[in-house]
Amino acid sequence: MVSLGFTSGLMNAAAGVGGPAITAYAIATRWEQKSFGATLQPYFVTTGLSSLVIKYVLSGGHVPGLDGWQWLSILAAMVAGIIAGDLLSGKVKPAAVRRIVVAIAYIGAVSTLAKGFLELAAG
Repeated sequence: MVSLGFTSGLMNAAAGVGGPAITAYAIATRWEQKSFGATLQPYFVTTGLSSLVIKYVLSGGHVPGLDGWQWLSILAAMVAGIIAGDLLSGKVKPAAVRRIVVAIAYIGAVSTLAKGFLELAAG
């Protein structure tokens, strides 16, 4: 579990993709989906806020150079995702939810790798 936490935290801080590591752990340990989902909510809030605070402190107090509408779009997308998840909760079978979580983890991992390879090729 320590290596999972380290790997997920490192991936989250470095690339904003901490989900694949914890999803792989959930599959390997056959973690029950309802408990997994409930655990992820405070886990991702904690890792996200920790990464944000540490990056803010280490950068000398700089925040990402986004326009106000971009920050509002991010907030709106988060709220929409929370509402959608709440509405779908209990209506989608745990096995289907697990497949969706795994698919999202794969998409996040592949997109992060692709971005890294593209940046290596360009620079």
